[in-house]
Amino acid sequence: KALSGLSEALLRRYLTKNFLRYSNMTTYKALSSITSNKKLIAVLTGQWGDYGMPPRESSFVMHCMIANHYFDGANYPVGGSRMIAETIIPSIKDKGGEVVKSCGVDKIWIEDGSAKGVILESGDRIESKAVISSAGVANTITNFLRDESGLNKYRDNLKNVKPSSGHACLYIGFNESAQSLGIEDTNLWVYPSYNHDETVKNFRENQDNDFPVLYMSFASSKDPDWDKNHPGTATMEVIVPSEFKHYQKWSNKPWKKRGEEYQDYKKNLSQRMITEVYRQCPHLKDKISFHELSTPLTTRNLANYDLGELYGIDHDPERFRQKWLKPKTPIKNLYLTGQDILTVGLAGALGSGVLTSSVVLKKNMFNKI
Repeated sequence: KALSGLSEALLRRYLTKNFLRYSNMTTYKALSSITSNKKLIAVLTGQWGDYGMPPRESSFVMHCMIANHYFDGANYPVGGSRMIAETIIPSIKDKGGEVVKSCGVDKIWIEDGSAKGVILESGDRIESKAVISSAGVANTITNFLRDESGLNKYRDNLKNVKPSSGHACLYIGFNESAQSLGIEDTNLWVYPSYNHDETVKNFRENQDNDFPVLYMSFASSKDPDWDKNHPGTATMEVIVPSEFKHYQKWSNKPWKKRGEEYQDYKKNLSQRMITEVYRQCPHLKDKISFHELSTPLTTRNLANYDLGELYGIDHDPERFRQKWLKPKTPIKNLYLTGQDILTVGLAGALGSGVLTSSVVLKKNMFNKI
């Protein structure tokens, strides 16, 4: 991923040989070569929701990385996810950097084949020696570089990757503490059957079919500062896959003004999810004080993914064969980072940040962590 030019031509095939041996297999094919026990395979692939693809579609190497990541458990930031930004920002400013929010970028400023900075939606320009985009490869190439000629071959690479699926998330609030409600910090993964691929297929076709997975998480129970900051309350999130195509007819309407039909659709979906919450957690029956549902349209509006993708691009075998998915681009001083460059999620994005920094600085920053 860090190589380019002659070093890439000479070394890439050798360095990727063992990796591609496993990434070219689907998760189901790889596990089927080890065991014929279908139920065991279903249990071993239960974490497919962490990267959004069922076993017959996903790359085996992606599943291995996710499984390995959680062998020693997981972590949660004290004070909630907002503390990640709040603790990083002072470090950026101490080094002479600046952080700007609520300020949209219109496109990347390119002159004479080199990135010079960014052009904001206001028309203002911010000049820089290097531009690093973490907006996703599709957003960067299709939107931020939309006016650049001579990139047709680079743009054609997008034909070899697919956007990941969307999701619906039900945010739930309780006017009681987690302790009084009997809520623990354990995530719940709920499936309707052992055939993950079949239930995903059925749900993609019709969202009235069984949810292929419900992921239930209790963030407030994971945060040791929650009761101090928000006494007498608790939270829960419930996530299900949800295809953008089911929301297409409301896609041109503005956020929070999509009409009664959209609200009714969300209400029905919310009630189905709440019914499952009560089925799995009967001690929470009639305890919900607040709930609100986000959809792929919400993700599109707030994260600027065109199809409300949850995981950027799909983690199928084809994705891991794309040698162009790396920090360096054909445009001088323009680099990519984020989950599309390595793998999904916070850990993938953080690792990608270190990788891109290594390429920009021309030194191995992984030795510093």
